[in-house]
Amino acid sequence: AQFVADLRSDLETPELKVFLTEINGNMPVLRDSPLQAAGTVLVNGGMTSLAAVDPNVFFVPTSDITSGFADGIHY
Repeated sequence: AQFVADLRSDLETPELKVFLTEINGNMPVLRDSPLQAAGTVLVNGGMTSLAAVDPNVFFVPTSDITSGFADGIHY
């Protein structure tokens, strides 16, 4: 929330639309590391919570992507 508020303030655009993309837990680098996966859940939760209360913030799910990663992170 603070990042989005600062971004809007810095750009002097209080109604700036912000799209937050889910961190996909299916990425091999996350899927194979329980510690990193736990952090991913927290970050995704924060993004969905912000999108639920700010009409100009949109959460884009990506968890439907389960394969085809170019490497451990990139689609």
